[in-house]
Amino acid sequence: MKVTQKDIAKKLGVSTSLVSRVLSGKAEEIGIRRELIDRVQALAKKLNYVPSSAALSLKGKKSATIGVVVYDFYDPFFTKVIGELQKVANEENFSILLVGLTNRALSEQSLRPLYKHNVDGIIIVGSYGDISWVSDFAEIPVARIGHGADKRLKLSVAVDELMAMTSICAHLSGQEAKKVVFARRNAAVHARREGVFLDVFTAKKFSQAYSINSVCENDMLAGADIAETILKKGDLPDAIVCASDVIAMGVIKRLSEAGVKAPRDVLITGFDDISTSACFMPSITSYRQSVEYAAQKAFYAVAKGQGNGHFDCVGELVIRESSQKAEKSGRSGK
Repeated sequence: MKVTQKDIAKKLGVSTSLVSRVLSGKAEEIGIRRELIDRVQALAKKLNYVPSSAALSLKGKKSATIGVVVYDFYDPFFTKVIGELQKVANEENFSILLVGLTNRALSEQSLRPLYKHNVDGIIIVGSYGDISWVSDFAEIPVARIGHGADKRLKLSVAVDELMAMTSICAHLSGQEAKKVVFARRNAAVHARREGVFLDVFTAKKFSQAYSINSVCENDMLAGADIAETILKKGDLPDAIVCASDVIAMGVIKRLSEAGVKAPRDVLITGFDDISTSACFMPSITSYRQSVEYAAQKAFYAVAKGQGNGHFDCVGELVIRESSQKAEKSGRSGK
């Protein structure tokens, strides 16, 4: 239970206004005894008293709280980002106020906590989408972890898609893949990756490099849908580059049900390196984003005023079973 100034006053047998004066640093101005000031401060510390953000706002003080707006709580990659933000916030004695959108759709209800609480800054977790609401917080810094640089943002930080796709391309070329499909669903960040995929793989003169876009509402269903499309087409590619690890899981599962195995029959890669990628069967080759760097960059921009502009994150390709031919499956790499 949250401790209030009234609780402290009751325990000490003094007035709430006296406690308020002490905790606001104005006790000596009205002649409160040093001994009483010490008692109030000691009890407040013992009871872990924390001033409300509303009270701090009225006093024009910082709340040491950062609002984090998550565009999709169901995206497992965002879980990693939230964890890193919480870690750096704890290290800096800040609190996190977590709010989220429903199906990436903006609503008054989803953002209401930001209007009710005094936050020192806001971090958006997710690419693109409507950020018109940011104008309501023009007095505090806002950063984004994801694509979609905007003049209303102090800072944005996102994965270097070109470097990521170049790494995947080089790996699959080394595995002698010639026909490659990009698997995505109808999401803005997937469309961006598709464009980079086509640029990179076409430039490297693969015999085939094309994309399949699923209209399914989530990545697992999209992966199964894309696998079904490939099976019906009857022209199995050498490799399937997936826009996310979860799409890769859906692809692998559906192909396996039809007797098509990865990596024996087709090489498969994912993106984001979520925790389950390493323990999936087969374990999934994935591009690991520098989540720690992104979280720190965004946090220090809004909490400490350090940094502005757009930054690209350099990640690494983590090579696992799903994209290595049998005779090479004993190797590991990045």
